[in-house]
Amino acid sequence: MDKAAASKTFESMKLVLRELDESIVQIQDDCDEEEYRNYKYSVGKVMVSVRENILDPIFKEYPELIPEELK
Repeated sequence: MDKAAASKTFESMKLVLRELDESIVQIQDDCDEEEYRNYKYSVGKVMVSVRENILDPIFKEYPELIPEELK
C-alpha cells in the first residue's frame, strides 16, 4: 500500500474506532449489565483486531503516521 492509501486507511480506521467506542456508551442504558459487559468485551476485541491487523502494519511501514498519543 502506498503512503497516500495508508494515510486514508488510517483516517478511516480512526473514525471506525471512534464509532465503536461511542456505541459502547450509547447502549449502556439499553441493556442489562451482563449484555453490556459482553458487548463492551466484543467491541474491544474488534478494536484490538483493527489495531493489530490494519493499523500496526501501516505504522510499521510508515512510522511517520503514528500519532503522538500512540508513541
